[in-house]
This record gives sequence, C-alpha cells and structure tokens, in this order.
Amino acid sequence: MERASGKDLIKFFDQWLYQGGYIALKGSWTYDPGSKLVKITLQQTQPSNYVFDFSIEVGCYKAGELLPSITKYQVNARTIEIAIPAASKPEKIELDPQMVLLATWEFVETTPSNTKKK
Repeated sequence: MERASGKDLIKFFDQWLYQGGYIALKGSWTYDPGSKLVKITLQQTQPSNYVFDFSIEVGCYKAGELLPSITKYQVNARTIEIAIPAASKPEKIELDPQMVLLATWEFVETTPSNTKKK
C-alpha cells in the first residue's frame, strides 16, 4: 500500500489498527465581533490516554448561503484552539460537514449568557 500511494502509512496503522478505539471530541465555538473571529476549542475525550493525530474539516455557514466554506485543520494534541476570520457571525459552525471522520463529538455554540447545542 505504501508503494502504491507513495505515502508512509506507519502512523495510520499505529493509530487505527494497533491502538484501536476511535476519536471522541468535545468542543465549542463562539463569535467575537470585536476581533471578527470564530473561536473554536476542541478537546479529545476518548477513554484512553492516546492522542490521535488527524485532520478535521470545519464548515462555516454564512447567512443566506446553503453551502459552507470548509477549512481543514490538523489536530495533534489533546486540546486545540482554532480561530477563523469572519466579517459577521456565522449562522452555524459544523464539524466534519462532509462526514468523512471516524469519530463522535459533542459540539456547542457558546455565548456569554447561555449555551445552545448545535
């Protein structure tokens, strides 16, 4: 498989075959109008102490648009923070909008006065 793809697959097999389990995430997002940034925090919460190294797509839905703008981020720590420039508050932020990641997650929008589950 390495010869055919031209890629080193050691990390892939270490994570998905020898380690076992799957990615579990807990995260939140908020919009900061002052800095015009969507701020996302993601934490890996799988039961083992193992930290997966993977990429995740984040979809940002602007008002009045049916399709999100999608950006890919690398996750290689227990907790990461992401900042996405946005001129105005998005209608919705969605993890893995194309549904390609083998994972479970809880992802909520947070505001100063409440928390809304998305």
